[in-house]
Amino acid sequence: MAERQALSDSDHPTVRERARTLTEGRSTSLAKAGAIFAFVQDGIRFGFPPKWDRVRASETLGSGIGYCNTKATLFHALCRAAGVPSRIHTGLIDLEIMRGVFPSCVFPFLPAAGGHSWIEIQIDGEWKPIDSY
Repeated sequence: MAERQALSDSDHPTVRERARTLTEGRSTSLAKAGAIFAFVQDGIRFGFPPKWDRVRASETLGSGIGYCNTKATLFHALCRAAGVPSRIHTGLIDLEIMRGVFPSCVFPFLPAAGGHSWIEIQIDGEWKPIDSY
């Protein structure tokens, strides 16, 4: 039987080390999450990896490319590795939001909705949603 591997591989050495360096000197969950968010937003270029959604957080770190789903997976893994309580959510969004990202000629071939991921982190006992990397 094949071993299952979580996409948010927070135990991967690369993920653990990046979480440590990003959050060094930060003592609160909010400060740690802010540093992680800034890295995921600005340090990972927007793009679509060849495997689309089936990308581990450690792979996103290695390639430096991601979009909402893979960036959410990375953000979640980094938060977990840094001890910030987090959980990942998925849903559907209207793909019209992707106009300007995809050429107009592809829209007749796309479904009306596509998958989207976002994170919640726990701050002072309350879950706070975070989106838009």
